[in-house]
Amino acid sequence: MFLFGIGNFNQTLLIYRAQEKFTGIGTSSLIGSGWAILFYTFFNIIRATSELGIGSLSDFVNRKNLLAILGFGTFGITSICFMFQPTHAALWFLFFALAGLSTGTVKALEKAYAASLLPENIRGTGLGILQAVDGIGDFISSVVVGTLWSVWSPVIGFAYAAMLSFISMLLFLVRK
Repeated sequence: MFLFGIGNFNQTLLIYRAQEKFTGIGTSSLIGSGWAILFYTFFNIIRATSELGIGSLSDFVNRKNLLAILGFGTFGITSICFMFQPTHAALWFLFFALAGLSTGTVKALEKAYAASLLPENIRGTGLGILQAVDGIGDFISSVVVGTLWSVWSPVIGFAYAAMLSFISMLLFLVRK
């Protein structure tokens, strides 16, 4: 979870990426911001829907595999998608849908999966540690991806996130 966390950057960077693109194609920053807000709204709809749907599905399907594939793997694919800047809004909706699916899956399943592994008498402590690890990972990922984005390019930042996501997915899948 920590390895995934140090690559799982804040979704604000996705909004910024969309705003960059839609401001840079001959439109004003107001138009670019409008598109970014629309995409982020769509992201939140997909995220909320997937939290409920994937959470329910995990009651019947292997939770660990769902988390690895739909959470970590989809975030890796999402990061690769955001390396590119297509001009068609439909592709941006797809990219934000993937981001929403990944985020919804991780948010719904990481605690549920951890709770299933923890003995009842230390479950609260274990979930507290998980949240602390998530917070530290979020801080590290935002600093690293933001620095890579600023110093080299957004593509390098997204490549870093994709690499850690896929490694995390593979480690989760091979873990017994």
